[in-house]
Amino acid sequence: ALDELPPDSSHMRQMSIKYKRHMQFNYDESGRFLFWLDFSPDALSDIFRELSQLQRFQLFLWMIHLIMFDSNAQINGVFVTRYADFHSFSTLFTYLSHEMLPSMQKLLFSASSIKHIYYLNVKTPIYERIFFRTLEKFMHKSTRQTQEYRKDNGIEVLHKFSISQCIPDDFGDYNVANDHSRKRRLG
Repeated sequence: ALDELPPDSSHMRQMSIKYKRHMQFNYDESGRFLFWLDFSPDALSDIFRELSQLQRFQLFLWMIHLIMFDSNAQINGVFVTRYADFHSFSTLFTYLSHEMLPSMQKLLFSASSIKHIYYLNVKTPIYERIFFRTLEKFMHKSTRQTQEYRKDNGIEVLHKFSISQCIPDDFGDYNVANDHSRKRRLG
């Protein structure tokens, strides 16, 4: 599998730009790093069609490292919002293999220098809430306390943290520019 690794960082930068609809970030007024992960079917379609599991894992690791070395993220922290409107139960286990999930969890929550403020999972199906609750048992207590899994779009949490105005135009079902098939639901 090592021969599938990208040749250099410019390749990963190109991938992160191409698949920006799936993983994007911005900053709020106080300088917090806001990481938006969109797992809705339309955001994932190109990724599933064009990238292998290993390439998806590499893209995710690239973004994690980008966050780790961002000065605003180091100083002000990171707020992650993950829109989890999956295609189906099998999508949960085909995005990344179950062998990759523990490595990802360790990098995200215990091995990295990322200062987590909150990890909000919205539109999370019941099977995913159960699955990730079992993974939380292996996390440090302070990390578990920053995790939230919701059936709705969590807009009141985004309001509480004063970041609802920072939602990217094409993220989840909040506000999609020029797309009338999905509705703006800011609550």
